[in-house]
Amino acid sequence: MLIFAPEAEVPLRQELGSYLSQLASHSHGSSHQFAALAIGQRGRDLVIGRGVNIKFAALDAIICAEMVAMASLIIQGAVLQRMFLFGPGESCGTCLQLMTEHPQLREKSVGEFAPAVQIDYFDGNSQWAKAENLEQLLPRPFLNSRRAAFRLAQNSPNLRQLLKAEQVLGLVHQPIAAMPVVGDIKKAVALLAAQAERSALGDRAILTGLVTQAGELYSGIRLHPGGPYAASSVLTALATLITARGADTPLARVILLGGDGGNMAAAVADASKQPAEINTARHLLRAYQLRLGQDPHQLPVGLYDQNGHHLADHLLGDLPLLVDQ
Repeated sequence: MLIFAPEAEVPLRQELGSYLSQLASHSHGSSHQFAALAIGQRGRDLVIGRGVNIKFAALDAIICAEMVAMASLIIQGAVLQRMFLFGPGESCGTCLQLMTEHPQLREKSVGEFAPAVQIDYFDGNSQWAKAENLEQLLPRPFLNSRRAAFRLAQNSPNLRQLLKAEQVLGLVHQPIAAMPVVGDIKKAVALLAAQAERSALGDRAILTGLVTQAGELYSGIRLHPGGPYAASSVLTALATLITARGADTPLARVILLGGDGGNMAAAVADASKQPAEINTARHLLRAYQLRLGQDPHQLPVGLYDQNGHHLADHLLGDLPLLVDQ
């Protein structure tokens, strides 16, 4: 399925190949360089998500470029329309599943879905290689009632519009910009709370906000509603920061926000709990700061519920273990 007219594809591919190659140079921690551009639709507006392949030494954690780009779309409340990928290989099964869970839906009977998402692959020489349809790459994705309901909630008969090459290039040429907070934590929390609402994940929306020492805010979101409490939101937040700024930007503050606050509030209220062993999220933050010569134990971490109400403040060194039961 071609979304653009054939004559518009050639110049689009040439320009995107060059841009994706440059973006892929931000890949970190792996010998493989990948980059992804996800074009999504929110109402009648088009938005873009960018990502690169990142491997963290902490726990050997890897996040694919497609996941970083998809996290950006989800935070913006957009539905995937088209994906452009640069690298030596194709998307893994986990990325295809994630793309399937947040697709543009056609009008079908209740319980059915049909992703009409084209994925364009570019090789390591920045040349367009092929186009595939998500439905063909993952014909039998895992489904359950909760995820099916989420997809249907994203559906709208008026959502789809024809994508034009100049629209995509206009998005690509927009600079990657962080949200400035310059020490205004209330503003940062309000921005994250708004993103949680736009994500359509409801009470299962978990976000991490990373405030840099320059006063910029980068955010990430838990990609799968059933996943660990903070691990994937911290992972996508760090990956988003590295995609935009590189892996040499120290942090000044971490904000954990989301869910109904139940588990988080319970952990905060139970004073008998001893400081937990470092879990994945803490380990990632600790390793990131250490690599930059920062003291990770003194990194402030604020806990907030999904509506932005403050629960507690900690330092990373004494942050309680947060679990999702």
